[in-house]
Amino acid sequence: MSGIASPAPCPSCGAIESGPFCRMCGAELYREDDAGPATQMAQALAARVRERASYAFSTMRTRSTARSEVLARRAQLDRIGEEIRATTYALGEAALRDDSAAVEQLRGSVARLDDEAARVRGQIEQVVRWASGAVERERLAVQQTHVERPGVAPHR
Repeated sequence: MSGIASPAPCPSCGAIESGPFCRMCGAELYREDDAGPATQMAQALAARVRERASYAFSTMRTRSTARSEVLARRAQLDRIGEEIRATTYALGEAALRDDSAAVEQLRGSVARLDDEAARVRGQIEQVVRWASGAVERERLAVQQTHVERPGVAPHR
């Protein structure tokens, strides 16, 4: 086959078709791998372009999702930081008033807020690791393979 099939009658039902299968009866008219070298190269190139486009879209989607998650967590960290500043200010006032009960309560509040901030920072690190891993897995899926045989010097 020359690569581009011209319309021809189906040997099974006689319908005029140009694709690899007859739309009327489903008979196989020719195989894609029966195509000539130029068509095979074009098909391989098209498949490679589809893989790369899929990789680009997937990477963009992953990074966009990660960016949104990280921004939300940073906003949460900012709110926690504001609470820590306000609580620390109140702690200072309580210490100046010599109110030991309030000082202990506010110290506990600051400690809980610090723990919460550490938890949110851990979530940010987890999102970044997830995004990096996902992008790397996608990259490996479309990366061309290279086989080196034992005893044969690689060509470069």
